[in-house]
Amino acid sequence: MENKDFIIRIRKGVLTKYKGPGGDVVIPEGVTSIGENAFSNCPNLTIHAPAGSCAEAYAKENKIKFEAIAE
Repeated sequence: MENKDFIIRIRKGVLTKYKGPGGDVVIPEGVTSIGENAFSNCPNLTIHAPAGSCAEAYAKENKIKFEAIAE
């Protein structure tokens, strides 16, 4: 699956790369994991996703600001 800002492997649900400008990013539905360098070129990033999601774990591991959203 590919859209303007994300490259995602559909069968595995892996977000492999974010191509957008950074800032506030809402992780697309269906993502089950985030690739190691998916946000490597993204300063001032805030990830918005459900609490307890793989996005929250990724944010904590990579010291990225995280804000929980309602599912």
